[in-house]
Amino acid sequence: MLPVKNGMHVRDWWGNPKQAPTSKDSELAWSGTNPAVKKYGGAQPGSLRIYKTTFQNPVPESTITSIDYVSTMRNSSPFLIGLTLE
Repeated sequence: MLPVKNGMHVRDWWGNPKQAPTSKDSELAWSGTNPAVKKYGGAQPGSLRIYKTTFQNPVPESTITSIDYVSTMRNSSPFLIGLTLE
C-alpha cells in the first residue's frame, strides 16, 4: 500500500501556489487559473495546482497487475491524472 497524504504528497488543488508538499518525492507539476478562480478566489485568488509524486515500488520483484485507488472518505477528494509504471 502506498498512501497519498495531504500536505506531504499533495496540497489542495485550488490554493496558494507557494504552499508546497513536504515530501522530497513530490513537486508542483502544473499551476494555472480559470474563470472560477478569478470569480470566487477573493481579493488574492490562488491558482489551480496539480502535483507529481514518485513512489518507489515496495515490491520490485513482483509484477504489477492492477491498481486500487481507494479513498479514506476524509475531507479530501484526490484524483489521479496519470500513472507510469516501471
